[in-house]
Parts: sequence; structure tokens; C-alpha cells
Amino acid sequence: MPTINRSRKSKRALTLIEIVIACALLALSAGVIGIKMHQVAAKKRFQADVMRFQEQVSVLQKLALVMQADWKGKLKQERGGWIFVAECMEIGVQEMKKIPLGSSCIMFNQKNIQDMEIIFFSTGLVQPEGEFIFLQKGKGAVDQLSFRVRNSRGSI
Repeated sequence: MPTINRSRKSKRALTLIEIVIACALLALSAGVIGIKMHQVAAKKRFQADVMRFQEQVSVLQKLALVMQADWKGKLKQERGGWIFVAECMEIGVQEMKKIPLGSSCIMFNQKNIQDMEIIFFSTGLVQPEGEFIFLQKGKGAVDQLSFRVRNSRGSI
């Protein structure tokens, strides 16, 4: 009979404090991973916003050439973020879908802007020409993306 008691003693159960410590370590590591995932998602969202704006500018340049009509794009702050709206200046009021941009700061030619109009002429000219800089301030870091708006001299 004494051998049965020894086998029970060698298979002791986990104590409550050990289980609580294991749960706390799991919660801590999940919190760290969650914060990192949020930062990565915010950075990707910022990059996608800038790419969407850049593609819209390119599309408007090509539309102006193909349709032989001038287009106007308005970049403005609205409800804590930025939006870009484009409309045809000659063919009634044809408005394209609004593009939301979540960037916290937009600069043009090294100057902060509040609102801005970009005119896409049917000749391929764009006014004003220059460089957009998009800044997103995060915890401890600033993400920055930029691209240039140039005239397209009649070629698509």
C-alpha cells in the first residue's frame, strides 16, 4: 500500500498561483502583440491612403487628356481627416467619388496646407505642380510618404 501513496505525491496538481501567473504572462504577451498589430495596420492604412490619392491624381490627368475637358480636384480637411473630391469643370457637374485620406498632416512644396485645388487641364498641364508630403505621427515615430505632381505633356 505505501507505493500507491508515493505515486499520488509525485503527480501533484498545479497550484492556483501557478495558473494565475501563467494566465498573466499569456495576457501580457497578447497585449504586446495586439499593440504591434495595431501599429502595423495603421501604417498600412496610411500607405494605402497615399497610394489611392496618387492613383486618383494620375487618373484625373489621363481623363482630362482623353475627354479633352478640364478637371478640378479639391483636397480639404473634413471631420478630423482629409478628403479629395474631383469634378469636371466643363461637362456639367460630373463628380467622382470622394476619397478619404486619414493623414494627419499634408504638405505641398514644403508648406503645410489647409485646403488646396489642383486643376488638370485638357492639354496635360497641371496647376500647381509640386511635391506632396504626407505625414502620419505615431507613437515615437513619424511616417512620411511623398510624390510629385507633374505635367504630362499630352501623352498617356
